[in-house]
Order: sequence, then C-alpha cells, then structure tokens
Amino acid sequence: MNFEKDIFVYFHSIMKKMKKIADNELIYEKLTHTEMRILMTIYYMDIKTQEDIVANLDIDRSNISRSLKKLENLGYVCKQKNLNDKRINDVLLTQKGIDIKEKLLLIRTNMKKTFDFLVAKNEMDILIKLLEKADESINEENYLRVKNIL
Repeated sequence: MNFEKDIFVYFHSIMKKMKKIADNELIYEKLTHTEMRILMTIYYMDIKTQEDIVANLDIDRSNISRSLKKLENLGYVCKQKNLNDKRINDVLLTQKGIDIKEKLLLIRTNMKKTFDFLVAKNEMDILIKLLEKADESINEENYLRVKNIL
C-alpha cells in the first residue's frame, strides 16, 4: 500500500472537489466554501466571537478576519460589542445570514447524496468507522510514541 497516495492524495482530492462544488453553488451569493463553513459553525456551535470561530475551524485568524469582514459587507453577519467585555466583538447573524441557512444545508445534503450515489450504505458505514479510528489515532502523542519506537 502506498500510504502517501492512498491517504493524503485522496483526502486532498476529495476536499478540493467538495470545495470547488460548494464555491460554484455559492457564486451568486458571492460566498466561498470558507464563508459557508463559518456560517455553518455559527448556526450549529453557538459561536459568539471571532476567537470562537478561529478555535472551532482551525483556520488562521487573518483568514477568518477577512472572511468575517466580507460576510459583514455582504450583510450576512454584523458585529456588536460584547456586553461583558467591550474589547470583544460578538458576531451575530443578520436576517440575510439566517435566510441563507437552508441553501447551505441543501448544499451539504446534496454533497452527502453525491457520496451515497456510488457508495453502498454498508461501505459508507465502514468508511466512517475507519475515518473515526484514523481521527482518534492521528495525534501528537501517538506520533511521538511511534517516532520514538522507530
């Protein structure tokens, strides 16, 4: 098995294709996949601040800042001073940001259906279990453990 090709190349290829599809679906809203991820995070993670978004998405602060500025300029979010700490801005959805939620959910649903189109349910279940195991095993502690054994 060629680990480099089988894992990294395929993960990268899948994510690149998913990003391209999402970007194409969002072109009329002038949104990108990254901005979609930010909005989805705000919807589901009870996110309040830019720092929360950075921590949750593991995207660098400058990219989040640019994306939030764009979302604000397009009218999807607004910033408001935090009531407890005036140095912090809360990120709030506008009505336009709330209204686009169904479209974003439909893109995610159609993405899943695209996977389901050629992959049998039992195969998808196996893939998800394997990915969960990979996610649990790939961490710094295990990497250092393996590195010291070799």
